[in-house]
Amino acid sequence: MPPRRVIGLVCPGGLADLTCADPAGSDSIAVDGKAARGSRHGTSPAAHPLAAMTGDGRTVTQLRVPGRTNEITCFAALLAPYDLAGVTVTADALHTQRGHVRFLGEEKKAHYLLLKANHLELHSRLRALPWKDATARRYDREIGAVSRQTLYAITDLASQQTSPQRVGRLARSQWTIENRLRFVRDTTFAEDASKIRTGHGPENMATLRNLAINALSAAGYRDIAAGLRHASYEPFTRPLDLPGIA
Repeated sequence: MPPRRVIGLVCPGGLADLTCADPAGSDSIAVDGKAARGSRHGTSPAAHPLAAMTGDGRTVTQLRVPGRTNEITCFAALLAPYDLAGVTVTADALHTQRGHVRFLGEEKKAHYLLLKANHLELHSRLRALPWKDATARRYDREIGAVSRQTLYAITDLASQQTSPQRVGRLARSQWTIENRLRFVRDTTFAEDASKIRTGHGPENMATLRNLAINALSAAGYRDIAAGLRHASYEPFTRPLDLPGIA
């Protein structure tokens, strides 16, 4: 069977479970989604995998969701297999409303910090707070003016757990998934140019890209493109050396 057909038929959840990292010992997990734009075909929308990554840059799991507006409602399904005791889950929440955060009322041990919220009609367990240095500044060269916008976090963490230093650290952990996963898949792997569309192909290819990023990061490569070039010089041995396959 051609590899392309295999990739389209393999169960995406099972592949993600087999290839992604164990989040044990992590202080935080960042969640974010990215559309594979090249998978759009006719009236069928692009695949939109939602991924979870530890604060130190290890991809934990991935789940295809109906679209960007459904990301927050899919958190529970994405993270259900994991013991999240003592872990803080972070995510962008540009349009967080009561209906989007009902999952926080479930019996889960994790805490949540939703960043950049601009709708504050929320679950009774939540509270909003601005975090240290959270004012976004933009300089307009044409008119010589600076505009400012204060960003907010929404969390169910107790006030004793939300020092400015910790909230700032958690906010930066959310940037990790954007810089070390979304950006790398966009640029180094040219994910949006991929035309794989059928079956489970788009999300399985995204999972394989996550595996490559995890393996190269674990091997000490901060520049994933450089790691790929190094592995390509001996394509029958070096890629197998990364996960320790003899």
